[in-house]
Amino acid sequence: MSLNGSLLSGLVIGLGSGYLIARLLSSSASGVATIDEGSVDEGGYPLSIEEYKMVLVVRTDLHMERGKAAAQCAHAAVACYKASCKSSPAAVRLWEVAGQPKIALKTDSEESLELLYAKALSLNITARIIHDAGRTQVAPNTATVIGIGPAPKSLIDQVTGSLKLY
Repeated sequence: MSLNGSLLSGLVIGLGSGYLIARLLSSSASGVATIDEGSVDEGGYPLSIEEYKMVLVVRTDLHMERGKAAAQCAHAAVACYKASCKSSPAAVRLWEVAGQPKIALKTDSEESLELLYAKALSLNITARIIHDAGRTQVAPNTATVIGIGPAPKSLIDQVTGSLKLY
């Protein structure tokens, strides 16, 4: 391929990518949303090119088997996704484009889940605590996992940045 062909291909790919991003961020009310400094989505999150993620925090003091913990994380991810689709659809779209990153972290108490929940809500981040039905490994209504996000990485890190990977 010639240099001119490479340049033309790059231009077409760049323009196409820009168009897709603009369509992704489009607003049904105004057509196309622009990302200006200080712009926020429906949930109050700053619209930026920053990575969006979801975090799932598992209680280790319950000694759940890995499969049980995975199921509880799935419940938390679905609950956060459903809530965020209503409260922050632009954040969900940005998270989806990023590949729907989900990070599993650990904590050692129900009190810690409650503190994480309060901190997330204070930053206007979607958060859901999952309570188990108690049919297998834990007592009924036990808080097992908290899901946080999707939201900008910098916001979520203010809530969970000190926790270790699960």
